[in-house]
Amino acid sequence: MHSITKFVVLMAAGTLTLAACASSSASSKSASGTSSGSTFKVMIMGDFTSAVLPVPETVPAVEAALKGVPGVQIVTCDSKGDPNAAIACEQTAVADKVAAVVNGFGYATEDTSVLNQAGIPTLGSASDTQPTTFDVAPANAEYTGLGVGAAEAGCKAAGILYLDGTSELANAIEAGLAFKGAKDVAGATVAINAPDLAPAVAKLLAAKADCIILSVSPTMVVQAMTAISQSGAHPQVLGVGAIFPKQIVTALGSLANGVITTGPSLDPADSAPIVGQIRAAMQAIDPGAQVTTIALTQRPAGASAKTNFTARHVQDGGHFTVGGVYHDQFVSVKGHWLISARRIVVTWTEGDPAVLGI
Repeated sequence: MHSITKFVVLMAAGTLTLAACASSSASSKSASGTSSGSTFKVMIMGDFTSAVLPVPETVPAVEAALKGVPGVQIVTCDSKGDPNAAIACEQTAVADKVAAVVNGFGYATEDTSVLNQAGIPTLGSASDTQPTTFDVAPANAEYTGLGVGAAEAGCKAAGILYLDGTSELANAIEAGLAFKGAKDVAGATVAINAPDLAPAVAKLLAAKADCIILSVSPTMVVQAMTAISQSGAHPQVLGVGAIFPKQIVTALGSLANGVITTGPSLDPADSAPIVGQIRAAMQAIDPGAQVTTIALTQRPAGASAKTNFTARHVQDGGHFTVGGVYHDQFVSVKGHWLISARRIVVTWTEGDPAVLGI
C-alpha cells in the first residue's frame, strides 16, 4: 500500500549525501558500519504506529537507502498519527541538531514550520509551503489531484468517504474539486475497523452525490464497493492508486469496472526490477521488514487478507496501545466479497490495559 515511501527515500539518498557538510564533531558508527570521525545525523520521521495509516516500512526503507553513506548517523521519531507528536519530533530534530529529516506519510507533512525556522531541510512527504522542504513525494497533492481528476471525469457533486483522523486528505480532495468548479456535497468518516460501510455510503448517496471518492484502506475498498453495489446506485467511484493494488482489483472482479484511480504509487507486487531491488535492500537491513501493510490472497473457495493494525486507546490521561494483525476471511456472495470471519492476533502492547476498563 505504501510503496511510494520506498521510492521516495531512494531518490532522497543522493541528496542527503550533501548534508555531510553540516557534520558534527562526535564520533559514532555510520550507516556503512564503519567508524567515522566526522558524522552527521539524519532523522527518519513518520506515522510508524498510527491507528489510521501506519507506515512502519519507512525506517528500513530509509536505512537501506542510506546504507554506505559515510558518516551518517540515523535517528528515528514516530509521529504516531498525532499532530502534537509530529511537532515533538520536529523539536527533537532541532535539539539533536540533525542535518536533515526524511519524512514518510504523517502529520509533519502538514506543518514543518519548526524545522523550517531551524533551517533543517525536510525530504520526502513534505509541506510545499516552506522554503526548506523538498517534496519528492506527492503527499497531499495526490489527493488534490484526485479531486481535479473527479471533476474532469464529469463529477459535479462529490461524496467523500474517508477515515477518521484524515480530514486533511478530504480537504485536499475538496480543494481539487473546487479548482475545477465541482462541489463536495457530503463527507462520511469511518473507523479503520468499521464492520459495515453501508450507512456511510447511504449518507453520501442521500446527498445526491454523483460520484464517490474513496480515501480508505485497501481492505475497506472491498467493503465500500460492495456497499455501493448493494445500494443499487451507480455513482462514479474514484480513489488513489495506492488503495487499489492488483490483489484488491482481482478480488473486486466486476465491481472494479469503471473505477478511476490517480497517483504515481507502484504496487509492491509489481514485477518491475526496481521494486525487487527495493524489497531486497529493505530486507537486508531487517529480514522482517514490512514491504506493505496488507497482503491479500485469492483462492477458488474465497480469499484471505492479513492487515497490520495499531489501536491507541486514551482515557483520563492514560493510554493503552495494541498492535497486531487482522486475519480476515472473505467469501464471494452473488458477485460481492464479504468478510466471513476475522481473527485478531496481538503482537505487542504498550501502556496501561486498565484504560480499556475490562
